Amino acid sequence: YVSLSKGATAVELMNAVGYDAVTLGNHEFDYGFPQLKANLSYSAADFLVTCVNLVDDEGAPIFAPGATAPVTDADDNPLFNLTVMGVATPETQTKANPALMKGLTFLSGQKLYDAANAKIKVAREEGNADIVIALTHLGVDASSEPNRSIDFVKNVPGVDIVIDGHSHSVITAGPNGEAIQSTGTAFANIGVITIDNATKKIVGNELKGIWHKEKVEGKDVTVVDYKTRDEKVAAAAKAIIDPIDKAYGEKFAVSKVTLNGAKAPDGNRDSETNLGDLCADAYRILLGA
Repeated sequence: YVSLSKGATAVELMNAVGYDAVTLGNHEFDYGFPQLKANLSYSAADFLVTCVNLVDDEGAPIFAPGATAPVTDADDNPLFNLTVMGVATPETQTKANPALMKGLTFLSGQKLYDAANAKIKVAREEGNADIVIALTHLGVDASSEPNRSIDFVKNVPGVDIVIDGHSHSVITAGPNGEAIQSTGTAFANIGVITIDNATKKIVGNELKGIWHKEKVEGKDVTVVDYKTRDEKVAAAAKAIIDPIDKAYGEKFAVSKVTLNGAKAPDGNRDSETNLGDLCADAYRILLGA
């Protein structure tokens, strides 16, 4: 739904939802870095974009390496100082189009750990940070070692908890009890972190499922509980979705066989499939091969 705008409408919807801070995942670079910068410019994004390990040719962070701000109660009385720090997977340089990543370096391994530790030291000493939360797009897959969230918390002890992504895991802790939480994918869960205002410490974290099944036009579909939906956000989403549905809803061909649309196993990510062959043939025709 955001492809035609090259990601810009995703930012519009995030503004409507009211994000406070985000980090970057590999798909944020699908339309190239210049487009990403335009989408996340100060005039476009109403939220903090933080990434401690994305640097330019001179080694300088391109986005804020982190930020510290006071958290207050309903009467604006200060409770504690919270630091958020973003980390993007170094796999971005190979999982996005390399031609669109020129001039970018994703610090990895020890260089990533050093950059994060340095930022936390400044936050603790100069920003008086009570709690440090890392927003990471690293994941826990073995293939991502040494740049997994598990590796990160082991080597960056100043982080109080990691809110992770990338591997689509549903976890409230790492395999050895590491302070890592990940909500899965497709908005399957809401992550909750509980902070004690008196001790200024994280005292718990959990996942809360928000989905239920109901019949829609005779079919089982997964839908959000509309009793709690925000009408402003729903309207903003409708304004993006409806024109795309109208433009791309026209039937132009029919397959006489069932096409394999699975990812894996025995799908398009690990095998030859009839859907993959169809797409490859279409590319050949379009390119005149």
